[in-house]
Parts: sequence; C-alpha cells; structure tokens
Amino acid sequence: MRKNTQSPKEYSEVHSGRFAFTADELQKRLPAGSRIADIGCHRLNMASLVREKGFEVTSYDVPELLEIPSTQALAKELGIDLVEIHRLDKGEFSRNVEDNHFDAILFAEILEHIAFNPLEMWSELFRIIRPGGLIFISTPNSLNLLQTLRGLAGILLRRGQGLSIPSLMSTVTYGHHWKEYSKRELIEYFSYLGLPRNKLEFQYINYSREVTPLALTVFNAVTAITPFWRRDIFLVVEIPETKPNVPPPPGIPAA
Repeated sequence: MRKNTQSPKEYSEVHSGRFAFTADELQKRLPAGSRIADIGCHRLNMASLVREKGFEVTSYDVPELLEIPSTQALAKELGIDLVEIHRLDKGEFSRNVEDNHFDAILFAEILEHIAFNPLEMWSELFRIIRPGGLIFISTPNSLNLLQTLRGLAGILLRRGQGLSIPSLMSTVTYGHHWKEYSKRELIEYFSYLGLPRNKLEFQYINYSREVTPLALTVFNAVTAITPFWRRDIFLVVEIPETKPNVPPPPGIPAA
C-alpha cells in the first residue's frame, strides 16, 4: 500500500500561501512584541514567519514533532519556546501559563483534525488569552466546490460520505480531517462556546501556492465570483472583555 506522505519541502510549498497570509493578518491586527500561542505548530513553518515579524511565539505540538532535531535547532535560532502537548483534549498543555498571558492564539489547520469533545480545550485556551485578544483560525471549507461535487458523487454512486477508506488507510498523520466545517457550522460552534456572531470575522480564501496545477487555476477562476465555494475559511475570533463561560463537557455515563 502506498503511503501518502509529504516531505517538509513539499509541505511548505503547498501551504506557503496560507503561512504568508496568516502572518500578514497578525501583523495588520497586532503590535510587534505581542505574545502568540501557536497551537499545532508542526515544523514551525508558520511560527518562524510570525517570529520574524517581531512577535513573541510559544509553539505547542506533540513530542514526536517537537523532538525533531531540525525543529529544535530552528526554535533555538529564532528564540521560539517549544511546549509539548500530551492531552490537548484536557487542556493539560498550558496549566503553568498564567491567566490572560497571550495576546493571540494561532489555530491553523487544527480544528478539522479534532476528534474529541473540545469543551475543556477551549475553556483552557480562553483562560490563557487576554480579554480583547484574537484567535486566528484557518480550516477547510466543507462546502467548497470540490467537496460539494465529491459529496454528490458519493451519494449518486452509493460510495458513502466523508473520509474515504484509501485516505484513511494510506495517509501517515496524527489525525485525519474528521470534521470539516461550513461558515454556518462555525457560527453555531462558537455560539455554543458563548461567543456572539459579532465577535467572528470570516473570509473565504483560495490561498496562493508556489506551484499551481492547471486544475487548481481553473478552480480559482470559477470561485473568484462565488466566494462561498472557495477552498478554505479564515476566521478571526475576538475575545470579549467579559470572557465567555464554556459549558462543561458531558459526563461519562456510569457503567
């Protein structure tokens, strides 16, 4: 079975537009020296750009990624703090961080990978970000044109919906895209966490790439006039002066 893997260089090329766009958004909205928590930092692709723009960065990810020698060397060179995540679902990665410590949180291409109840995680993230702080979220648009066509094909051909079995079995990853979101779902998601609609700012995005295949060029042209069919959603969440009270997670029923 062929395993679907990307080299670090290939990953950087595919996501270069997203990295640059996100770093520019931070620079537009935050003063230099702001403290940023990068949740799910991978190989510091985003963190390095953000650091070079003058921000203080603390990067969080699983030990398997943070222990890579090249990642550690880059963090040391740029002055990026590395913190291991062992239980993201329980918010145990930041218990030593004081309340309201961070000015912003980067949550880039993470939301779609989460397969657990996220309430404890968000409660902890809201604790460590200051009132008025910003959470930057990039995530695939579940209703983009290609996903819509794939979904229709899955129904008409009786193949099923969601992640395909070949993708499930042949991809090396710490977490598949278990749940992708539409704009309407994200509004509902953050409403459940206690955030009103006026604290959410959305953009539909087709990020640029260093190499753009012809099919992608056609896709970009079509969706230039239909933004809701674009590949990705970029969301900026503003934390109110009075922070929301995240509801507790449901209890586990007794055996």
